[in-house]
Amino acid sequence: MFRILLMDGTIRDVGDSLISLIEPWTALAQRHGIVVSADSADSDVVMGGPHLVQTGYRVRRLTRRLWPGDVDNLVPGRRDSGRMLLIVPAASRSALDAARAAGVSVIILPAREDEPVSGLLVAADGKVVDLSPGTQGSVRHRPPGPPAWSLYDMAFALLDEAFPTQGALATHVGVSQARISQNVRTLGDTVERTSQGLVADVPKLSAWLVDTYPQVDHLTSTWVSVTPVTDLSRRIAAASDERDIRYALAGEAAADLIAPWARPTGLTVWSDRMWDMRPLGLVPAPPSAANVVLRVPADPYRLRRTVIRDGVAVLAPWRLWVDLVQSGRGDAAAGVWRHLTRKGSRA
Repeated sequence: MFRILLMDGTIRDVGDSLISLIEPWTALAQRHGIVVSADSADSDVVMGGPHLVQTGYRVRRLTRRLWPGDVDNLVPGRRDSGRMLLIVPAASRSALDAARAAGVSVIILPAREDEPVSGLLVAADGKVVDLSPGTQGSVRHRPPGPPAWSLYDMAFALLDEAFPTQGALATHVGVSQARISQNVRTLGDTVERTSQGLVADVPKLSAWLVDTYPQVDHLTSTWVSVTPVTDLSRRIAAASDERDIRYALAGEAAADLIAPWARPTGLTVWSDRMWDMRPLGLVPAPPSAANVVLRVPADPYRLRRTVIRDGVAVLAPWRLWVDLVQSGRGDAAAGVWRHLTRKGSRA
């Protein structure tokens, strides 16, 4: 029996017949000498090989790309029930790094039978077996050097809409057409030239952004409040307006304004400066106890790309989605993703 984690976050037990439709075991045996070696009441599968001591795994299959936040959400409380093995259709490099650090094994199933299985296996002795070093997907990774903020702004813009010409895109981003041409080359097959102009391959480009968009701030402070974050977000927005502070709400509370999903418990406030939130009843707190994060962005475009929802400024939806995925807020991110990718809506 195997467990599948569905896009809506629910878990379903399925039999071997479904798993066998696309299974990695033959490829592991043929390419790496790793075989299913025994049955165990405590594990879904036990494997061993020349470089892998016999190790039992609890198996979960994800029907979507693996992100770093998925690893954080799946690991707690499960170390005592056998090592975890995630079987996924794709994974970002940062997700594989997070899995390695957490002691979680990942098998990436190829899209076609003639492509190799990739990923990593963490053995019972702690040794990590790389199944296919250097083959972690076709998405291009972060360009070297300082963050090219115009590149990322262009990528977000293309997720929102198609641009008929490079000139129109250059005007939107505020850079030269030569820089746009350079950026298009950097983005590779995540962007297509069509009769409509430059058009994003949404799955590829959104994955590239999650994998590469720099998580850097100029300044950050963390706070805690007993006021529900949905109410607090409006109070913080009003206080920002009164102080002539440019801001954008993000986090779960902002996701609830884009696509209502549950009871949000966290709020991120992007702001053009640090300010004292104590008059609103917030108290400075360590990150582990905080439910409000105040961040001054390093990205000069971030506070320019907002939308108004219920009278408050919210981070532009695609930027919000990337923030949520990178911070491990999978449930909220799933709601925003459904909003963005439903037929007839891209923003």
